[in-house]
Amino acid sequence: MHGYYDEKYKLSKPWSRTKPHWPPAKALQGWADAKGIPVYLVQKAIAEKGTPIIPFFKIAIKKNEVQKKLLLKGTGLKIEATWRAGRKLPKGLPNG
Repeated sequence: MHGYYDEKYKLSKPWSRTKPHWPPAKALQGWADAKGIPVYLVQKAIAEKGTPIIPFFKIAIKKNEVQKKLLLKGTGLKIEATWRAGRKLPKGLPNG
């Protein structure tokens, strides 16, 4: 679960949790089988505690802030260079 991007969730453990709810068994069956846990017990635990919200979008944005700034700066320079190249007028025309 990611949660909503505009809400404030902790970016470290223990994560915030969703509201308790009773999920469908079909959605949990594969995970429960892999862990060797009866699906009913997984449903019951989620109904009591909810599920952890791991804000992976927020974590990724936070970890990539420097790269984002470098990419934006480089892209801005490329746009500016392309724009300037397109603005060059042939010789003999006024620079109006």
